[in-house]
Amino acid sequence: MHSRLLSLLAAVLLLGAACEKNPMEPVAKVGPLEIQAGLVSELTRVNKHFKVQDPDEMAMAQLVLGFLANEVGRRYGLAVTQEAGEAYYQQLKYSPESPYQELERQAKYEEAYRVAVIMNELPLARLQFLFDSKQEPHLKEIEKVNAMHARALAQPRKFDAIGAEYGAEVQKMVVGAQGILSLTPETYAWNATTPPDYAEETHAAGQELYARLGSTPAGSVYVRPIVAPNSFQVVKVDERRQGAIAVSILSVERRYFFDWFWTEAGSIPVRFMDRGDEEDFREIAPWSEKVLIER
Repeated sequence: MHSRLLSLLAAVLLLGAACEKNPMEPVAKVGPLEIQAGLVSELTRVNKHFKVQDPDEMAMAQLVLGFLANEVGRRYGLAVTQEAGEAYYQQLKYSPESPYQELERQAKYEEAYRVAVIMNELPLARLQFLFDSKQEPHLKEIEKVNAMHARALAQPRKFDAIGAEYGAEVQKMVVGAQGILSLTPETYAWNATTPPDYAEETHAAGQELYARLGSTPAGSVYVRPIVAPNSFQVVKVDERRQGAIAVSILSVERRYFFDWFWTEAGSIPVRFMDRGDEEDFREIAPWSEKVLIER
């Protein structure tokens, strides 16, 4: 796998524009892979085109982040190969949504664009997909919500107390076919006909929960934990009346992407060949303190 990515690096660099250093000269090392001067030079050209401040130093930071993401991805079978990198590049190359449309029309930026896409964007995009759609990054949270759900399912009357044992605050609300009808069930008017002025996505979440609960009887816990956009939830139906359901919810927050990312990437060693590059990196990258820098 390492050799396939290295061949991709070589292919990019041999076609790349000239830089002050030998394009193949290593300027940093991330895990087992080297960042060559030619990659930094190409990404610098992209940054200059978009008037990024400190384009050279930022290019190094972007590549370190991309290489770290690739090494994290390797643990989950998502390391970038030559074939995957080129396929992703071709997919984005003519996309009308691409921020690089200006560059794509200029042949002199071809390799610079390829570096930006394959070495920085693709590894992060793959990890973001993994984080959003798979269970692996959330195993600790899933284990916690499953344990809490099993207890609540067996003892629904102790729902609030079980939440307290796990450090989960109980949230109460009323949901219906129109969405979230109230976040304070105690004061909810069950004959209300107009839902409150919440955001559209808030009402969509309420509608989905209402449909999911189906015929779950009052006093019962829904049969399985629910995956919400920002949390895993245990839901208990408290009361049903006139097309609305009052519920209690125990939530286990999902980590943000970069919280998870740094728990994975923080153990990957990064070494700069030049002390000046290391100092520039520490100054330009706000997340540099999370990086395991070796000398």
